[in-house]
Amino acid sequence: GGIHSGADFYINSAGIMIGETTVNQTPFDPDGTPQSNRIRKAAQYARSIDDVVRILSARNNGMYTNDWLIGDAKSDEIAIFCLGTQASKLWRSRNHEFYDGQIDWYWSDNNPKSLDIRKEYISNPDNAPYDLSFRPSDRDRSFWNFYRKHYARIDTKSGMQLCGSSPINRPHACDGKITTSEMAENLMFHAHY
Repeated sequence: GGIHSGADFYINSAGIMIGETTVNQTPFDPDGTPQSNRIRKAAQYARSIDDVVRILSARNNGMYTNDWLIGDAKSDEIAIFCLGTQASKLWRSRNHEFYDGQIDWYWSDNNPKSLDIRKEYISNPDNAPYDLSFRPSDRDRSFWNFYRKHYARIDTKSGMQLCGSSPINRPHACDGKITTSEMAENLMFHAHY
């Protein structure tokens, strides 16, 4: 069983949760496989975070560059997988790989945190006038402030309040989804539209 949404979130009966946030487009590889094909396979067949990463990476054509938020209800592990065309970066909670000093917390909001992904945006990253710095957006700052205020007390209620707040709930951010391991095992989630 599974939930597959045109709004790019997925839950399968193996307890795998996947959501994406689009980031700037990286180069196109005409010999690769489209993202829509790869994510359908990941949502249908993945039984672990490793499976999701392997399936999404296989023959990646680079179109529709994403940060993928991934959770595993069986192991209570979370991850974020930033996938460009050739470059990728995986942060995993089991390896204590977090950024900016945050623990047990990932977010994504159209602003890639991976330097290697940002390098793929430009045609000549070694000799081009392009600022590759990560610049936190208002949404990044809101996620960071929420994390600081609610760390170790984040639950579905506070998550839904966050999804309905400004600047998180921007016109281009169609929805926010919240689920827990227990909910995912029953193919359930809350959504704010």
